[in-house]
Amino acid sequence: MDRGKQPAASPPPLQQQRTAYPASFEAYFSAMGLGGASSSGQEPQTPRQAQLQQRYATPNSPLMLPQPPPSQGGVGGGQGGVHPLMQQHQMMLAQMRATQLQQQQQQQTSSYCVGEQGSSTNGYFWPVGHGGVSPAEAAAHAQGSSDYAMLLAADRPMPLAADRILPSAADGSSSDYLSRFANGYANNAAAAAPAAPRPPVAPRPCTLRANASQYQPIGASSRSAVASPSPPRTRRHPYPHPANNYNPSAAIADYQERLVVMNALRANPKDPLWRGVSRISQGRTPEEIRSDMLRGPMPLQLVFFQESAAHVIRLLDEGAETGVDQYRLSALAAIKSDVHRVMEDREGCQVFMALVRACAEQEDEIHAIIAAAAAASAPPVDGNGKHKTTQLLRVTGQDYGEASLRSLILAAARYPDLCKLLTDCLVCERVMDHAKGDRLLHDCFRAMNYEDSKILIKFACYHANKMLLASSGSRCLVECFMNARGEELEHLEQLILANATMIAKGHYSNYFMQKVLEHGSEALKRELVALLMADVVSLSRQQFGSYVVEACFLKGSSDLKRIVISTFVSLTNDQLADVVQCGYGNYVIQKLVEACKDDYPEETILLARRIERLPGEVLDRMSAKQVMKVVRRLFPRHRIY
Repeated sequence: MDRGKQPAASPPPLQQQRTAYPASFEAYFSAMGLGGASSSGQEPQTPRQAQLQQRYATPNSPLMLPQPPPSQGGVGGGQGGVHPLMQQHQMMLAQMRATQLQQQQQQQTSSYCVGEQGSSTNGYFWPVGHGGVSPAEAAAHAQGSSDYAMLLAADRPMPLAADRILPSAADGSSSDYLSRFANGYANNAAAAAPAAPRPPVAPRPCTLRANASQYQPIGASSRSAVASPSPPRTRRHPYPHPANNYNPSAAIADYQERLVVMNALRANPKDPLWRGVSRISQGRTPEEIRSDMLRGPMPLQLVFFQESAAHVIRLLDEGAETGVDQYRLSALAAIKSDVHRVMEDREGCQVFMALVRACAEQEDEIHAIIAAAAAASAPPVDGNGKHKTTQLLRVTGQDYGEASLRSLILAAARYPDLCKLLTDCLVCERVMDHAKGDRLLHDCFRAMNYEDSKILIKFACYHANKMLLASSGSRCLVECFMNARGEELEHLEQLILANATMIAKGHYSNYFMQKVLEHGSEALKRELVALLMADVVSLSRQQFGSYVVEACFLKGSSDLKRIVISTFVSLTNDQLADVVQCGYGNYVIQKLVEACKDDYPEETILLARRIERLPGEVLDRMSAKQVMKVVRRLFPRHRIY
């Protein structure tokens, strides 16, 4: 920069114009240590400032308390000149003064006085700095003190009513005055007893500054009504006691025992018992489990843990080899008490199967296990007055329970009476409507004699019409058909032949028909295919019937393929066109051409030529195009003509 040129001097800062205050306000600001209004210039007053100045300067202002009469000096009697709200607040502070002495020495805070308004919703709250006097009284008692000023001066640290001045202007002035002094006290003016004391909190220093502008207190009416002071805060987790709900699962005896140990440790700190044992136990040892099983019914908890369950299984196998019955009887007595829980548990399932193996030679013990597993839960009558059914299928909800029930079926298979008991329980619990019913029937047919299990087939034949309407019933009927013999098999075959088309078109029964075409006898298959081919067009055009038509040549012998391909070749052009352009029938044609091209090539080429010669409007359909794509891939044009 050129040294010959000097920068323009900045104009001097404008001094903030201050409003002239009355004599009462001058004395008040002097008492507060903020300086008088004469220290600054004049500035125009706003209507709101003029209104506040007139209100607070008036001797009859609501914030001005009357002077106490000369006869009521001191602090005795009714505390002359003290507002009833302040009397209540002073009584509360007297109770808290013992805990606030240390805080009074560390920090000084402002005290507050309240006007004579009877309600906190209409009064004004004014911060004061010397004894809790209003601006007018500060001028009259600047050098002295009244009873009212002396009382509040003694109670100056008021952490519960620490007001906060929020600076909003650049010079530190504030236009928002937030007070917490009126939280509930104005509404309790008529209370006879003092309010419950609140715990002391750290006092907050006053945020008033020496250059603060004129005060503009906010009336309590501009704030929402505040409820009475809340009780002292308690701990989030109360001290555990049997009378409360801190830990409902803990027994009173256990609580008392732990309390005795705690008191003993506090009474004798030098007692070495608190150091504990030298070795941490990781479960019951085999010797302890052996002792428990020899002494009586073993604890049921042993079967639910991996290590203890392995010890129990080893002892059961050992007892079966050495002839010691006490191990088996001890486990049987414990498991019968909660057999469903044991059968459904992962470790309990292994113990249950070991127990069933150990009891395999004892019919009465296997009977006791079945009776315990099939017993209805107490009470035997439900809320509607109906008797509860058995609970044998309850355990099949999990794979562990199903494995346990399978082992029980295998153990009971050698005893006809137990087979009768098991089959009755299974049928009465609607095993053929169960999601795992076909697997349970398979276990029964595999383990039991046919004479003991054929009752299941007879029951299925009796309810075949209803069973074919459900997925589980159709699967159970397949198991019955595959294990049927003699008279029961003949009855099922007659049932199938008499309702072949209806069964083939069923939503779930088509599965049963496909399994019959796969596992039935050759004589039954030929007769059945002949019946189905009589209605091959409608079956091929139906969603579920098309699966059955495919099963006739995919799951059957070579003779069945010849019957099917011959039937399609003999169809009329209209019937063949209906099948080719159908959304389900075109898949039947595609799979038939691909399945018969090696065994019966002449009939297959003839069928392909007939499809090629169908009208153009038929071949333009998307379904017909898919058929022609397969035909041309399998049979090039020079082989068709």
